[in-house]
Amino acid sequence: MSEQLDKQAEIAVCLKKLSEQNGGVLLPEDVVAAARSPKSPLHNWFTWDDDDAAQKWRLVQARELIRSIKIEVQTNKSAPVIISPVYVHMPTAEGEKRSTGYVSIATLRKDEDLARDALVEEFSRAAAYLRRAYGIAAALKMQDRVQNVLKEVEGLSAEVQDSN
Repeated sequence: MSEQLDKQAEIAVCLKKLSEQNGGVLLPEDVVAAARSPKSPLHNWFTWDDDDAAQKWRLVQARELIRSIKIEVQTNKSAPVIISPVYVHMPTAEGEKRSTGYVSIATLRKDEDLARDALVEEFSRAAAYLRRAYGIAAALKMQDRVQNVLKEVEGLSAEVQDSN
């Protein structure tokens, strides 16, 4: 564990140095350039085999394509139109590895348990982003409102998970 912390610290120092060289801005292009050297602490974070990297990039593009498809939803005539994704991450069953597949909203409508699991997963993802925002807000001494929103989202997630 200590070795991993040492590597993280070495990476943090390297990234800070790159940022300082660019007026406090860290550019991905600079990180890749610095990582090219096998001696760089950043090197092992990257896939240097171009065929393997190309396949991984295509998977990223496929995920972006899947997530880009949206549908307009209106629950009744007086309700506002809501833009919803057509596909969401396939919920992961308890004890299983994270699924990399997607399931359509139409499929979720037909399976209440799967729908509940998908919604809980979406709330979990939102809570993770809010925890990140809370960390940033705390560093800037602005965390109170973010903490309240985070508690609300976590509460909603628990309600959905407990509903049958």
